[in-house]
Amino acid sequence: MSSPLKPSVKLRLAFNSCNRCAFPGCNRLLTEKATAEDQGAILGEAAHIRGEKAGAARHDPDFPEDGINGYDNLIYLCGDHHTLIDKQEKTYTVKTILGWRADHERTMQEKTEDALLEVTFAELEIVTKALIESAPATSPDLNLTPPEEKIKKNDLSPNVRFQISVGLGKSREVRDFIHEISTTVPRFDEHLVGGFRAKYDELWSEGLRGDPLFDEMLRFACNGKPDAVIIAAGLTVLSHLFETCDVFEQ
Repeated sequence: MSSPLKPSVKLRLAFNSCNRCAFPGCNRLLTEKATAEDQGAILGEAAHIRGEKAGAARHDPDFPEDGINGYDNLIYLCGDHHTLIDKQEKTYTVKTILGWRADHERTMQEKTEDALLEVTFAELEIVTKALIESAPATSPDLNLTPPEEKIKKNDLSPNVRFQISVGLGKSREVRDFIHEISTTVPRFDEHLVGGFRAKYDELWSEGLRGDPLFDEMLRFACNGKPDAVIIAAGLTVLSHLFETCDVFEQ
């Protein structure tokens, strides 16, 4: 029997999809903002690429059961397109859907890279303010692991290595921002590092490793906001701390 779909897997799927439907040409935003009477609503669905049970669309009896509800066998869709791909499974094959997902996530990543040009102190303040509100202050560790060694130690893919290198393009701005804020907010830098350390340790203890761990750290850095500029700001802060602090050093 396959293990149930974990909420963390759906959150990762939605975040990497920027909360948009991955069906080609749709790109529908799959969240609704809160109203005066109700909380915000999540409209997206984690659709199976290979069906979960015998008789389900694109079910593959040879596919490992423990991967059925895993990230690599899911795609984030609106309800209409989830229904469509399951009702027309001969048209929408496993190969076709895997291609969509790869293209969609690549496009969302490219939008984040483009948005780096729009990151200012205002966006950095948004992402860091949420991070330090309840974060412990920690002293810096001067015995840092070189970034490339951290990448290998954490089993991060070439794609994540590229994201980090892109984020480091704004490292000077992040450094200047942290320095400026630290002149008015006591121990701001230590709280910022402490927040990331604590989150990393929490995720590590939950068993996350490799790219899923990095994705969740990035989602944490953005406070879960799917806006491209906020994601870009979160990536710059995370990349800066990855290089300059003892974050990702379990």
